[in-house]
Amino acid sequence: SHDGILQSAVSQPLPIPTLDEAMQRTFILADFGCAYPRFLQNDHQISPPSLRAPEVFLGAVWDEKVDIWSFGCLVSKSPIFPSCFCELTRPLEIYELVTGRILFRHEENTTQMLDSEENMLYQMLCYTCEDFKSEQLSVSPRAGNYFDSTCNLVANPEVVGCPFELCIEAHGILEEADIAPIAALMKRCMRLDPKNRASAEELLADPWFTGVE
Repeated sequence: SHDGILQSAVSQPLPIPTLDEAMQRTFILADFGCAYPRFLQNDHQISPPSLRAPEVFLGAVWDEKVDIWSFGCLVSKSPIFPSCFCELTRPLEIYELVTGRILFRHEENTTQMLDSEENMLYQMLCYTCEDFKSEQLSVSPRAGNYFDSTCNLVANPEVVGCPFELCIEAHGILEEADIAPIAALMKRCMRLDPKNRASAEELLADPWFTGVE
């Protein structure tokens, strides 16, 4: 300012509403600063790494289904990892929405000797309890960097199933009856093959959204 005093505004976290408050509020999603039109296919790594869909890591053609995957990550954040996932045990980041933790860690896995991108694909296998199919990998230019001819990770880590239900249950935040519907919604969002993911219209009809206007 003119008097020589430096002033600055510090960003503050938004208060987290209770469930009753949240159901009475109107939420508006914004921030399209990093949005890309579907026809603009290039080597740019869209989406933050922890929310990035598998087809983007694999260099395949992507569409709006990458946003469905990201939404599934946001319905979710998780501190539970089998010991083979990572040496770290600190909490991670609609997983983030429900638990306040992150589901995927974009970091090296020293236990399994995986770099950050290999570890992301490894976690996807463990959480979804699915396998990448040859049909998907054959049209993914970077698949050969990570997978062998049998559709297994070249690094050959021990794949341990850690389904969404187990991740959510570990937090002890939700009643047991609430876990299955949320896990089911996440499964519809987070299929390894984008062709198998639900559309936005289909998700709006999911039982988890019953009563939400």
